[in-house]
Amino acid sequence: NVKNTILTILSIFVITALLIFVTRKARIEVKTPPISQNKPVSDDLGSWIEKLQRIESRNNPNVVVLDSNGLYSYGCLQFQELTFVEVVEKYDVIPHAEKSEYMNFILNCDLQKRLARLMIEDDENAWRHWYTSVIVKNLGLPPQI
Repeated sequence: NVKNTILTILSIFVITALLIFVTRKARIEVKTPPISQNKPVSDDLGSWIEKLQRIESRNNPNVVVLDSNGLYSYGCLQFQELTFVEVVEKYDVIPHAEKSEYMNFILNCDLQKRLARLMIEDDENAWRHWYTSVIVKNLGLPPQI
């Protein structure tokens, strides 16, 4: 029991140190363009994304959660690493960064909102990445584009 307690405390310490490091690094290195150059933030999709953010993270851009699938979800829209890396590459939103640096940007809320907009504008079923918020927590589907 004492051994397990020590291991648990050490694990918590390591995870906390890692989160502090990632959070500080993201705050220092991130410079993100506006959510969209073509549409104002106050449009219907922008409003829907703001509501999604409130449900996903209670507007906390630094939240990191161990999800039910055993993977961590990060930031205001709770992106998981694989999805984040995939869409950053697909939409080329951080052209100055190497792939190995993408996770330094994952806690940037403006970037996450921009990615969500691009995903939904590109694929009307992309809302499924946030199924629990959209269906279970009754946010509802994003507006028609």
